[in-house]
Amino acid sequence: MTTATDPRPPAAGPGPHLLRLVGEPFLFLRRSYGDELVLHFGERVFGPARRTRHGEFRYEHGTYRLHLRGSAWVVKAGGVPGVYAGGLPVGDGDDPGRPLDPEDPTPAVTPGARVTAVIPFGVDRPAVTGIGLRVELSDGATVVVIPTRPDEPEPGPDGTPLPDPADWELRAPDGTLAAGPGRRWHFTPAGG
Repeated sequence: MTTATDPRPPAAGPGPHLLRLVGEPFLFLRRSYGDELVLHFGERVFGPARRTRHGEFRYEHGTYRLHLRGSAWVVKAGGVPGVYAGGLPVGDGDDPGRPLDPEDPTPAVTPGARVTAVIPFGVDRPAVTGIGLRVELSDGATVVVIPTRPDEPEPGPDGTPLPDPADWELRAPDGTLAAGPGRRWHFTPAGG
């Protein structure tokens, strides 16, 4: 595992791992528990067939998956007007965007749009320090990930606090790059 803690933006840190995403096609997105958004890129991969009471099921994912967990996120649509947001505090009269619906007939990101840039950036706000991320796509869509204040630690089964989740993760065929919480990042090779 490679780990780093640095007070400066991670220009040389996770950059080489993120550059692998440039040029990959967007496939689809999926909402998960706790307002987590997962964007799938690369080639479609199908998991093993499983029998359910509704018939056969095969989990589908991309070779590259960007998991937006302990963060707020904004998706600016490329092909159609729209801004979608999750995890952002909303005050009176503020509208950061409408909820993102994976079943929307006019998706925020056009399937097949290629990643043109992946830019990590430092975030320093009161009570929040971390590594943000900006992903730009060929259809004009942009995804921005902004770390948020960590929740109060929850106790695990043995009473010790559970670790905070990463602000975001990029899962790739060769391993997982995780950023946060804070200005930390680490890369865990596949199978390691």
